[in-house]
Amino acid sequence: MNGTFLVIEGGEGAGKSTLVNGLKDALEKMGSAVLVTKEPYDQEIRKRLLTESLNAEEQLALFLQDRKAHIEHVIQPALDAGNIVICDRFSPSTIAYQCGGEGLDLEMVGRLDAEARGGLWPDKILLLDGSPVVFKERVFRRGAVLTTYERKPSDYHQRIRASFLAQAQADLSHWCIINAEKNEADVLIDALACLDPLMKALEH
Repeated sequence: MNGTFLVIEGGEGAGKSTLVNGLKDALEKMGSAVLVTKEPYDQEIRKRLLTESLNAEEQLALFLQDRKAHIEHVIQPALDAGNIVICDRFSPSTIAYQCGGEGLDLEMVGRLDAEARGGLWPDKILLLDGSPVVFKERVFRRGAVLTTYERKPSDYHQRIRASFLAQAQADLSHWCIINAEKNEADVLIDALACLDPLMKALEH
């Protein structure tokens, strides 16, 4: 029995964690078994990526190492069990951040990422899109210590947004673009509307 793989994408402060929690609650109320996970999945790798000054190649190597283990130990077993897996970030973030943000070669990163994920691809990718300026204000309002990525300049975040949108436009059958500048309730409504055809298909 194959499960359903959902990925939530977007820049810093887009509201991914909030949407993930909202989707989990909504889908569980519909009777679905849901596993929530996020990347980086390995806590030591997460700590290094969010706090250390690593170059683009070092970041990429850690992300791909983490993704391979994440799929093997968490995502694929849950899918094999027939669960819905909701993942906060996946391969599109690697493309957006390491290629769009850091300037690594798109073909090279795409090839290495494909090897790391072994052919697994999300059934649906929900992109929380909006102005990096709006998202940055949200990050500051949290009052938490800023991560390495949150401290990057505005043009970096603009490039990431452009990469996400380009990826989405190139594969609209898998992607759904959601206006994340709306309030939390409306974002959840839009996300569920995006998933409705997929959920109905699973019922048959």
